[in-house]
Amino acid sequence: GRLGGEEAIVATIGVGMALTCLRTSHLITRFRPYLVFHFGSAIALREDVHRGDIIIADRYYLQGVDFSSDGKSAYGQFPGFPEFLTSDTAINNQAEAAAYALGGAYVERGFLVSGDKDYVDSKDVAGIVSRHYQGSDRIAAYDTSSAGVALACHLGETALLTAKAISY
Repeated sequence: GRLGGEEAIVATIGVGMALTCLRTSHLITRFRPYLVFHFGSAIALREDVHRGDIIIADRYYLQGVDFSSDGKSAYGQFPGFPEFLTSDTAINNQAEAAAYALGGAYVERGFLVSGDKDYVDSKDVAGIVSRHYQGSDRIAAYDTSSAGVALACHLGETALLTAKAISY
């Protein structure tokens, strides 16, 4: 269909890093978008992030990926790839400004950790984050899809905007 006069595609991509990466890669290859919007929900990992808040992701970390025994890679890093994936700062700045102009829920910029496991207790994830990621105080939330989408966008050289509502 069309959104604001531009051709747009709306798709559900599933849960889990591998599935979301594969489906997003397929869509990027087929349609060559200049921007991917990724929306959904996440678990808060910081005490200052609450249910109903919106997280705009600046970085994405992959949880459960461990090639660190090669001596060159960090936990969550595929060899030859960055230690974490990033969003386009200018796009995130525009999204944050628009969100504040609309009012409503609290908007927070932060980092996301994504893995394949669906946790029900943020304390379980917080332990993993504190053990494996430097600067974990900036990691705001956990979900099961964002890093897969970010990886597909990185490979497809496509800009990404992720906004996640905190569900618990």
